[in-house]
Amino acid sequence: MKKLLISIFIFSFAFINTAHADPFGLSMGMSKQELGKMEQVSTNSYRLNSVPNPDPNFSDYIVMVGDKSGLCRIRALSLKISTNGYGSEVKDKFESLENALNERYGKHKKQDMLLPKSKWNEPKDWMMGLLKEERFLESFWDAKEGSNLPDNVQSILLRATAVTTDKGMIILEYIFENFGEFMKERK
Repeated sequence: MKKLLISIFIFSFAFINTAHADPFGLSMGMSKQELGKMEQVSTNSYRLNSVPNPDPNFSDYIVMVGDKSGLCRIRALSLKISTNGYGSEVKDKFESLENALNERYGKHKKQDMLLPKSKWNEPKDWMMGLLKEERFLESFWDAKEGSNLPDNVQSILLRATAVTTDKGMIILEYIFENFGEFMKERK
């Protein structure tokens, strides 16, 4: 019985580490065939029909895949978030996801800024500033920040975006260590 419990514990620990290492159940270098059914959205970018470990916070998964390098980037997109001009609901969702990522990956850098000459500088203009790309709300996890990243992950980016002044989205992006290899391949 003791051996059985130890085996279950070791298996569970290995499973947790594997889940931690592979965002959404996807691994660096996966081929197009391994990724399954997908729709091409641009050169080397594809929308997956499904992922092995979907997250309820995200509805779409866009991957970048090289012919030789394989999977090098995952971009998960949230559902559209209805909000006001202040961006209250978008900010709340961003903070919730940022806190969860911070618990998992540790230290990160947050950038919450408005460009100096933006005319969208009133609190009620928060979403307009985001829409006009004059305001940024993003967090980065990488080695430079001292983050505890999964194997083969080079960086993680969480970003708030605006679709309109009353609808926003959150983007979560994982960039794998083979991204540089992919960029060389593209040239």
